[in-house]
Amino acid sequence: MNRIITNFNKLYPAFAAKLVSGSDVVIFEHENIGKPNTFQKLTVKNVTGWSFSRDFLENTKSFHSKAQNGVTADLECHDIMTRECDGLFCREEGDDIVFHFFELKSSFEVDNLSKAKNQIVGSYLKMLHLLAPLQHFGSKNITMQGHIIIYEPTPEKLSTFKDLTDHKSRFCLRIHNDKRYEMPADKCSRFWHPLTCPDIFLNLTELPFGTISHQITL
Repeated sequence: MNRIITNFNKLYPAFAAKLVSGSDVVIFEHENIGKPNTFQKLTVKNVTGWSFSRDFLENTKSFHSKAQNGVTADLECHDIMTRECDGLFCREEGDDIVFHFFELKSSFEVDNLSKAKNQIVGSYLKMLHLLAPLQHFGSKNITMQGHIIIYEPTPEKLSTFKDLTDHKSRFCLRIHNDKRYEMPADKCSRFWHPLTCPDIFLNLTELPFGTISHQITL
């Protein structure tokens, strides 16, 4: 892992990953800072690994937006490549390098949860794309865990989801019920065709309405 990160920092020095050793990783939802009744900060406790700047992925947005200029079809593959999550880090877990992606949301809505999924998946695919040219990439198995932290839904809100049959609503109900969602690679590749997409694993944490900050340990 150290060789991959060293090469990453050599190729992308302006966005160099930072070593974290038993420290906290703090992730902000910058658009919500100072707004009442919004979730604004997540602290991941006692992390040992490498933390990446969110700006790194955000700077890829202009390329993908320009590449899709003039396209009239609203394709899923276009949407995720212009998305990025609120924060990320990676660490070694056994024989794997695991990337953890985080998205903070304040409102349990179908569009919010669907967008959070796309932000996490898009961030993962873009990170893999940017790692691929590096020497030693592929020497270890790379996997992901996505984390959506959101205000819990009201019973009234959940009842409206149960009346809907579209794939976004089904996703929201399933991840709410299980607090976890897995999407195998073959399904991902069909849904986001023509992108090659590995297995996707998403985790959901629901918080009481009005929570401003929260801490977790992974």
